[in-house]
Amino acid sequence: MPSITTWSRLEAAAPVGDGTPGVAARIWDPLWLLGRQWQVGEFHGEDGGTPIVARWRGQVSPLGRFVPGPLPDETQTSAPRLDLGALPLETFVERQPVAVAAGNPDSVEGLRLAVEAGQHFLRLLAQQQTVRDYRPDFVAAYAVLRPPEEALVGLDPATRRYLDLVAGRALDGRRTRAELGVRDLPRLDRPVEGGDRAEVRTAGADWLRWLDELFSMPGSGAEAWRPDRMEHAFSVTARLSADPFDEYTLTAAEYPGGELDWYSVDRNGNVNLDTTPAEARPILTQTGDPGAADRTRRTRSAVLRVRRRPP
Repeated sequence: MPSITTWSRLEAAAPVGDGTPGVAARIWDPLWLLGRQWQVGEFHGEDGGTPIVARWRGQVSPLGRFVPGPLPDETQTSAPRLDLGALPLETFVERQPVAVAAGNPDSVEGLRLAVEAGQHFLRLLAQQQTVRDYRPDFVAAYAVLRPPEEALVGLDPATRRYLDLVAGRALDGRRTRAELGVRDLPRLDRPVEGGDRAEVRTAGADWLRWLDELFSMPGSGAEAWRPDRMEHAFSVTARLSADPFDEYTLTAAEYPGGELDWYSVDRNGNVNLDTTPAEARPILTQTGDPGAADRTRRTRSAVLRVRRRPP
């Protein structure tokens, strides 16, 4: 009987006509690959074994001191402590005073933020079970004030319209913050009822806590922002050992903001931030699988010792 036989030919077809990128086998960090080959001894041409043990030693120390602003050469100062467990370094560098916490109620600086903060206080006050509604009393006592006309010269039309809308009608968070910072029970035209004092105090305490958690503000003169250059400048340091000359200082002279990385700072050996030997950390030594050797590049120094077993 005659038979019909068919074949299906399978061929590898590249999605593009140029196969050079696939043949090149490019990697993201060629220098890391060369370092990895050096670590496992491939440059010696010894192909008769497999690395089985890796031992590394490293010096690791957290950043412990912080100075905002530029530092001239040959500066020696006692820098304040830096606690990076509480806030990221970007926050320490970029934070600035907030008008709702330290603003002038006679100006329009931080006006919108002051109104929004006042609205939140009224929401917290409304959640309390009180005999009467105290929100109109607070607005009457701490409403947004209209600055003198000479202070409004040059004000843009949008801000002027917003001021016309909220002046005398909205609660000013700046004035409320100033009052609650002095007394826990604010002064009102109609005093708070005796049975409502605890509730009003609770609303004020919750609001102040909300403000403190919402904004991270620097102390007086602790701003890294340089208005003349429209960028930040700061210095941080760490103590690597008990040696008095082993203070490692990093300085950022032109940090625009955003996300700090290794290229944002430079080693600065011309300043001293007065770290102490007690801030140094011991040298770390660890033995493990050579597969973890790539992590040693994160330390200041690393020594890898490899033993080989016969094939």
